[in-house]
Amino acid sequence: MQEPSIFDIDYHFVRERVAKKLLDVRFISSQDQVADGFTKALAVEDLGRFRRNLNLVTLRLSGAQALAAIAADSGVPQMEAV
Repeated sequence: MQEPSIFDIDYHFVRERVAKKLLDVRFISSQDQVADGFTKALAVEDLGRFRRNLNLVTLRLSGAQALAAIAADSGVPQMEAV
């Protein structure tokens, strides 16, 4: 007897949850697949939509401000300007 594949197990798991109304499966168009932004090259407009969906923003900082922001996020002690 052949072992069930992971696909078979996942399919039955999802099917049971849908039957018990614990899971609602909905169609997501390929244009709205968020994972594509991590796995595919995107056109400029698609990249913009991807960034907005992730709530990413562009920070416009001067060189010193950018270095201070990076240091603050990294946990590295900051040096004061002289």
